[in-house]
Amino acid sequence: MFAKFFLFFLMLFLPFSAYGKNILIGKVTDKKGEPIAGVLVQILDSNIGCLTNEEGKFTLTDSPSDKFVVKASLLGYQPQTKSISPQDDFGSLDFVLSEQAVEGKEILVTGKSPIQQMREAPEAISVIEGKSIRGKAVSIESVLDKTAGVKVRQSGGLGSASRITVHGLEGKRIQIMVDDNPLNSPDGSISIDDIPIDLIDRIEVYKGIVPARFGGDGLGGAVNIVTREYETDYIDLSYERSSYNTNRASWVIKKNFKDLGIRIGTGGFYNYAQNNYTFNSPYEENLTITRDHDLFESYIIGGNITFTKLWFDEIELEVEYYNNEAQIQGIQENIQHALTKNKLLGFEQTFKKEGFFDKNLDFELHSLIGVSETNFIDTAHLNYDFYGNSYASPNGQGEIGWTANSSEDKITEVRERLNLNYKINPFHSFNLNTSFRYSKKDPKDELASENAGYDVSGYPNSMYNIISGLTYEAKLNGDKFINLLGAKVFHTHAEITALDVFTVQDTPETKGNTSTKFGTSEAIRWRIWPFFNLKASYQHALRLPTPDELFGDGVLITPAGDLKPEVSNNFNLGFYIDRHRFFGFERVQLEVNGFYMHVTDMIKLMASSLEMGYENLGEVEIKGVEAELKVDLSKMLYAHTNVTYQDARDVMEKSAGASFANPTKGLRVPNMPYFFANFGVEYHAENLFGKDQFSKIYWDAEFTEEYYYNWKVSNRQSRIIPQSFVQDIGIQHSFHNQYTFTFEVHNIFDNEVWNLYRMPLPGRTFHVKFRYTLMGKS
Repeated sequence: MFAKFFLFFLMLFLPFSAYGKNILIGKVTDKKGEPIAGVLVQILDSNIGCLTNEEGKFTLTDSPSDKFVVKASLLGYQPQTKSISPQDDFGSLDFVLSEQAVEGKEILVTGKSPIQQMREAPEAISVIEGKSIRGKAVSIESVLDKTAGVKVRQSGGLGSASRITVHGLEGKRIQIMVDDNPLNSPDGSISIDDIPIDLIDRIEVYKGIVPARFGGDGLGGAVNIVTREYETDYIDLSYERSSYNTNRASWVIKKNFKDLGIRIGTGGFYNYAQNNYTFNSPYEENLTITRDHDLFESYIIGGNITFTKLWFDEIELEVEYYNNEAQIQGIQENIQHALTKNKLLGFEQTFKKEGFFDKNLDFELHSLIGVSETNFIDTAHLNYDFYGNSYASPNGQGEIGWTANSSEDKITEVRERLNLNYKINPFHSFNLNTSFRYSKKDPKDELASENAGYDVSGYPNSMYNIISGLTYEAKLNGDKFINLLGAKVFHTHAEITALDVFTVQDTPETKGNTSTKFGTSEAIRWRIWPFFNLKASYQHALRLPTPDELFGDGVLITPAGDLKPEVSNNFNLGFYIDRHRFFGFERVQLEVNGFYMHVTDMIKLMASSLEMGYENLGEVEIKGVEAELKVDLSKMLYAHTNVTYQDARDVMEKSAGASFANPTKGLRVPNMPYFFANFGVEYHAENLFGKDQFSKIYWDAEFTEEYYYNWKVSNRQSRIIPQSFVQDIGIQHSFHNQYTFTFEVHNIFDNEVWNLYRMPLPGRTFHVKFRYTLMGKS
């Protein structure tokens, strides 16, 4: 249905390639190329004018046919005017504003940036500005790990498995998006850490209600990574070298043919890490292990072309290819040969139009087609212990599963996301978002079937889901009060053919599973004083089973065709204070949020004999509070801290599939930190060592209280992940806004740190990074 809808619009509108001559479009940026929101753009001596949006863009309709003057102005910036004559090709008119200085006085800019507007939105949200992390030798996961209410747990170095937790909800219950679109690849191989930090404009962390424009599902949390996009020529190159033979490189090259209305670009990254650090075995005393089978390598390359002078405001076509290979490091067993490989080819297209048949209606359609192949290779005839001794594989072949494996699983996926936003007036608007996802898996493992004596690869499985949401936004009393009311419908259908490894069947049974559920949300923000905002929200949220949960992995995890959506009821209450010139400080920001969640039908991976599979088993109650304080002590000194307490408890009355009482009821959910805090100080200054130079020195620290990685059924058990306190330090220096050098030391005191089911993390690491940028003229 969505494919037909897409083709209809494509065929209908592409012939109209010329825009109307009475429409004037453009963009307003500062000298650094950053978009400026809230700029008044008006045609002088007329009643025609508008404000720029979050991307700095504006559209003026019914512009005069004779000569006229356009003015762009915002408090704190020098106004700028441009004259337009009838013979000019003024289809696109851009302004670059300079900050305004008044002799003897300092101008305080009160116009709110897009990031400030998001912080004052009704949703509970943290926003990490790209300029605060750009050039640093850090990953996205490490940046998120220092955010209030967020915890990221890893099982090792670069390329290792990780779990992102937001307010006690983790993993697949949190939506991960890039530029408003889901990140997760068809095979789940692309990680959030694959994205280079220098390509990011900002990171938005939603803790509760997720904006309607994202669509999709989730239990009340989302991370949206917004990448940088300039309408000028630019080059961005970076290379980082760090401990354990870790290498990371990224590149982006963009060319803008402004007169033609065409932008083309290419970009990509390359990651390589041996991860060969040593650690003390958590299972055997006096045993030191070197991670000698943990190599990770990945790369992506892509290209895009964008058209800005067709009937649509923007049409973007993009293609990307991704490839990775990861060895499997054993912690309990000394795995020496097993590994995984993944490759993905994806095609994306985006259509955007403001004033879509109606000046108040904005249209966006994004689609993706992806084809991936996943290989799990485990063919060794010998197994090893950590003392170098070898012995025959218990199953004759293979180190991990019950038989040898050399799988070639193919996954095909199609996604569509339609977003319509209708603004009745500046104070009332509706948003309709519909997303569609189709996924099909074709498993194949000839080696495993040959060893077993029958086909154990499994059979093709498929699923699709449609999620539609409608949100009404009302701004009352001059934007002092904002109300967001939303509703969603979730429809999913799966066709699963389950294969029993204990039973040889000529025609296994295929099960169909169809479900339709509804969700609701309500959020308010009340600006009691200009510097004080009160927020509250409620959400009845759902998360649909993912393809890997439904289909299994074709090796150890079997298909699960009976899975139901997870359901959560979420409450948030908090306030946000933002004061300038407060108690002698340049700026003080304080945010406090309390949250409560009740989750049912939680999907868990369960094991029995030779098989594992996902089931709906859990019921959890989560209560918590977070607080974050940011202080600009002076124009050159900045400090921040945040603290989070979250208490997630098992509240299921009876054990799954049994009539007796649940022995873990009331116990804290294991393997989840419940108390953690972050601290940081940064000193930055311009021209310390010469003209057009910028220097930055920073220190960050992270504290995590000890917690259990299994149910605490006794005070005597030792299944504890110890308390940790890790400190990092770094220095960064840039020249002429083009060359940036960074040196960092992570975990400067080389503390032993455990994580994610007591997995060991690297100790002290050293990082060196170089970045080169070149920005063309508008």
